[in-house]
Amino acid sequence: MFVAPFLLVAAVTGLLYAGLFQAGKIVYAHELTVPVGAHKRPISQQVAAARKAHPEGAISAVRPLPQPDATTRVLLSGVKGIAADHTLAVFVDPCTRQGARRASPAGRRRG
Repeated sequence: MFVAPFLLVAAVTGLLYAGLFQAGKIVYAHELTVPVGAHKRPISQQVAAARKAHPEGAISAVRPLPQPDATTRVLLSGVKGIAADHTLAVFVDPCTRQGARRASPAGRRRG
């Protein structure tokens, strides 16, 4: 009986952690997907669009996705207002090179 509450807390937090990825896909669906365009622009142009939308910080990673309707995620570190160990994610339409409709704080930097 003494162990049961601890097992319950561990099970609930495990379920929440497992569902976090799926919840993020639902919450950020507007940023993660765009209408399919004729052809994708070069990564350098997509990064330039992200820098135009958010000129602060340093580029720490670029994550293009292979799906035709997926945005390219450009991660910026050292952005004012974002914790030092976190990055800012800028979502770029790979066809139109439009900067994100919204940028969001991403997870902790690895390293």
